[in-house]
Amino acid sequence: MADILVVDDNSAVRMAYRLLLKTAGHAVTEAVDGADAIAKLEANRFDLVVTDLWMPGIDGFGVIAESKRRYPATPVLALTGGAVGTTAKDPIERARTAGADHVIEKPMLGDGLLAPINSLLAGAGDLTR
Repeated sequence: MADILVVDDNSAVRMAYRLLLKTAGHAVTEAVDGADAIAKLEANRFDLVVTDLWMPGIDGFGVIAESKRRYPATPVLALTGGAVGTTAKDPIERARTAGADHVIEKPMLGDGLLAPINSLLAGAGDLTR
C-alpha cells in the first residue's frame, strides 16, 4: 500500500482516481488545486504524487517542481488533457522538464493509470508515454 497525493481541480476526476486507487489498496489524499497540494506536501510525505497539469493558480508544473524540490526521490505522475504536441511548449516536455517521472494523457483509468503508478512505485523511473 502506498500513500498517494492526487491533485486535480475537477472533483469528479479526483473521485474516480480515489476510487480506483483505494480499490487497488492505496491510501489517497486529495488536493483541490496546486496551492492545496503544496500545503499537503508541507505537512506530509507521500510515496507518489499524481497531478493534473492544467489548474488555476498554481498549476501542475508548479506542483511537480515543488514536490521534486522537497522530495527528489518521490515519483511524480503528471496527467494532461490538452494541447499535446501542438506547440514547441508541449505539456509533456514541460512536465518532464519540471521533474515529472512520467506523463500520461487524460482521460485514463483502469490499467492505463494503475500500470504506470505501479511501475513508478516499484522504482522503474522514467517510463515511455
